[in-house]
Amino acid sequence: MATILELFNSGEIEVSADSPSANLRYVVLGTEDTDEVRALVDGTLPASFLGLFFNSYKALYHGGGVWEVTAKYSNKKPEGADDQKGGDQNPENSQAKSESFSFDTTGGSVKITQSLSHTHFYFDGIKTVEGTPGNENIDFQGAIGVDDDGNVAGVEVQVPKFSFTLKRVIPDPINPDYVNALYRKTGKVNTDPILLNVNGLLLQFNPGELKYDGAQGEKRNEEDWEITLKFSFSENSPLQVGQIDMYTVFDSQGRVAEKKGWHYAWVAYEDDVNQSPKKLIRKPIQLNIEQVFEETTLAELFA
Repeated sequence: MATILELFNSGEIEVSADSPSANLRYVVLGTEDTDEVRALVDGTLPASFLGLFFNSYKALYHGGGVWEVTAKYSNKKPEGADDQKGGDQNPENSQAKSESFSFDTTGGSVKITQSLSHTHFYFDGIKTVEGTPGNENIDFQGAIGVDDDGNVAGVEVQVPKFSFTLKRVIPDPINPDYVNALYRKTGKVNTDPILLNVNGLLLQFNPGELKYDGAQGEKRNEEDWEITLKFSFSENSPLQVGQIDMYTVFDSQGRVAEKKGWHYAWVAYEDDVNQSPKKLIRKPIQLNIEQVFEETTLAELFA
């Protein structure tokens, strides 16, 4: 019996302003019959992928009943697309009659206890750099605002922030499963890659970067519902805390540690003594990364 499996490298995305595209890759096993291969592929390929339309696929026979299949998706809607593969091929617009988009990048704040780098200190009122002969400075090892008891006060700093709302007009009756998803997924972070195409504006979010903050909705008239969805973005990126660099921190299995956008990072300290002059300090000993938000797929919120 023939089977079809999606390959590990399926889902390659190319993002561009004019012609975003994606490829899905599969392998068909156990048949040399071209008609059987076509039937399997036609029954497996989605009508759309990340808001892109199915365009074509190629099946390459390798012998021994093994076929390699590559399906291409783009923003070009083929003629008669509404009649192919189950109708509307764009899940981001399958329900909505219209959409509007707004965003905010005014920034947020976060409290940090470790500096990115220590630049200088003052000794007897004179600006001094590390290692100046005759000047004994206290090495706080990047900790900010250390008091006489060794407590680290830290400081609030501005950080990049990107939040946006997507207002959608959906015909009545609205699908109750969609309404359930709107509240069940509130406060959760995406596990799936999200590619949004809103009036030509392309936004791509990797797993771990997009948090769904909830929705507001009301019935406008006898025909339509207006649904406003709210999201926040936090980028997956390397994190440096004092001398603790994400590229040099490894987990117990020898893999480079990662911090997803909505994971929380904090520094653990232990008591230490600066030898000259004698001073109680707090020494950073461990960078901890915590998952604090539940994770789920968010693609259906745009369906």
